[in-house]
Amino acid sequence: MKETPVRELAEADVVVVQRQCTKGNIQAMKQMKEMGMKLVYDLDDDLWGIPGSSPAKRIFAPVRDGFGVCLELCDVVTVSTDSLQSAVRTAVPATRTKDVVVVPNGIDYRYMRPCPLKRQSDKVVVGWGGSNTHAGDVRDAWRVLPRLLEELPQMQLEVVGMEAPKMIQNHPRVKRRHFVPVGEYASRFATWAWDIVLAPLDDVRFNRSKSNIKFLEASAIGAVALGSPVGPYKNFCSLNPAELNWLLCRNSDEWYEKIKALVLDADLRKEKAQQLRKTAEEHFEQSKIIGKWHEVFQRLVA
Repeated sequence: MKETPVRELAEADVVVVQRQCTKGNIQAMKQMKEMGMKLVYDLDDDLWGIPGSSPAKRIFAPVRDGFGVCLELCDVVTVSTDSLQSAVRTAVPATRTKDVVVVPNGIDYRYMRPCPLKRQSDKVVVGWGGSNTHAGDVRDAWRVLPRLLEELPQMQLEVVGMEAPKMIQNHPRVKRRHFVPVGEYASRFATWAWDIVLAPLDDVRFNRSKSNIKFLEASAIGAVALGSPVGPYKNFCSLNPAELNWLLCRNSDEWYEKIKALVLDADLRKEKAQQLRKTAEEHFEQSKIIGKWHEVFQRLVA
């Protein structure tokens, strides 16, 4: 593991760190404090509420205490949702005397936008992306995919990261994509030209603290997204329930019915994508979020 280049940050007044937890991270943060830097600890997951069935539980178990130590060292904590704010305060008592500030995820629509290249009009691409830690989340949505592929010859399925269900892994209209470098993600995601983005979540503590990032990304490329009525997506749709509650799928039957409806009806896809974009842009466009970061930094250097 590479050492944190603390000396390269010597002129910084404020340093933002994310998910720091190892002994090396702790040492680097202590060094930053000694050099007079103010530390902001940014977090977007409830790392104390990972389900026992998730492989991530075993991965993070050896370093879980390190998260608490790093949070104690910081001056301010930033989190992406109200639920995560509550989870952090509960899990790490030291944070109850610190500022734990909610700064929602935002999106820069100048940077992430639809691909300008022409695409095939005779196919409808349904996409999902994530690691194998989401095996429990995708259960209801993936149960209906074989039937949909059989009934809808225009439907194509793309999966990024974790493999598709075994029974359709070799299906001619199922494609598996691999993860891409973070710096290339915005442009790569747009070129995949997904029409429908799936965002299923199991109703567990960990997911209730997650953010609505999949809805925001879908809105940026002109796609429509379907999600579970859990935490981030339930809260997002509550901003315009009359138009957006339709995007929430409560069980396998609703996943089947709504995916099918969107695949068959281009006008419905366009309508729902526009509604999604309107709300996402109104509440989560980057220029509306950046002021919250400015307030955090201003308070630290004042």
